Amino acid sequence: MQFAVTYPDKVDKLIAVDIAPKAYPAGHDEVFDALFALDVTALRTRQEADATLAERLPDLALRQFLLKNLEREASGVFRWRIDLDALYKNYEKILERIETARPFEKPTLFIKGENSDYIQGKDVDAITAIFPSARILTIPGTGHWVHAEAPREFARIVLDFLA
Repeated sequence: MQFAVTYPDKVDKLIAVDIAPKAYPAGHDEVFDALFALDVTALRTRQEADATLAERLPDLALRQFLLKNLEREASGVFRWRIDLDALYKNYEKILERIETARPFEKPTLFIKGENSDYIQGKDVDAITAIFPSARILTIPGTGHWVHAEAPREFARIVLDFLA
């Protein structure tokens, strides 16, 4: 969202998934701790990674989501696809509200999980002030991890919007 309002000439359409342009409290320390504690270079299998993470992160859906970022190099060694250090170092900045002097006028879609509290009714005014062309769609029966909980419905919505 911040990239879109800062560089609108570089963005044709924007999709925000279960997040509003407001500040959020920190709450992922246990995730960072678990990921940093996992020695990915010593792993032999993805199942081993899951079992090790399960000791700190009991939520299977969360682990499955995180493990999508684990890849095996041609040499057979695992590595994180994401820049874990950069995410950790910039975490406070990521949580900040979106700042802009001008709205992003291009097509924007907010996808919300029905059972998630990341986008609330009181956030709609802030969303439409910054993203006046925004539509907000809710995927029934999902929480914050809408893309993992309803992947087909999520993909259909995204592809329809981008078409």
